[in-house]
Amino acid sequence: MVTTQPERTDLTREDRLFLSQLQRGLRAEMGTFFDSQFGRCTTPLMGAYIALQGKKILQYDKRRPWTCKATPHSVPYQTPQYMEMEALQSWGIALKHTIWLDNLCDEGVYFGQFIPEQILIMSRTGEVLQRHDGQWFSDFLPVADIPLHEAMAKGLDIQRLNERREGNYSTANRLLVEAQRLREAVSMSRLNWQLHELKQIHAVTRWMQTAR
Repeated sequence: MVTTQPERTDLTREDRLFLSQLQRGLRAEMGTFFDSQFGRCTTPLMGAYIALQGKKILQYDKRRPWTCKATPHSVPYQTPQYMEMEALQSWGIALKHTIWLDNLCDEGVYFGQFIPEQILIMSRTGEVLQRHDGQWFSDFLPVADIPLHEAMAKGLDIQRLNERREGNYSTANRLLVEAQRLREAVSMSRLNWQLHELKQIHAVTRWMQTAR
């Protein structure tokens, strides 16, 4: 009986990094092609994913097994490729509803239960692109105000460090949340205007193509 050695598939770290970069480049190139052909706006959202934030029910004290506490919890979910923002939002709503139903219990809460409360559409670098906490974020900053709000967030960072040095941890935590909210507003506003501009470009391009 003749046996053959299996082909080696060992990859170095550099090999994996190269293949990952190649894959991202191909996805972006295909996204650009689809967008130019069909007037879509998926390229800026390449690599986006959904993060469901909420609370997880944990046992409070092993000596009192009937007690429980809720702790903040977040779960990331991959999204289908080449989706526009509107499709990502619909997908996120459906995902939250599905996860909520899967974790529902007639007897109330139980240990290990995850209760999703907020939907975040995140970029591959971890920036918040859109946020749903009852409704989707729509209070976008004017383009001219974006640099100002970025500077305000940096100013809050400095204040937070000073408060921590003085032992004012509750104030420092509040400033951390405020700075994060400013950065989220900046990130969501920047993407909103980018998508708005791309849609205008696509509309003009398609009009020129049909007018020939």
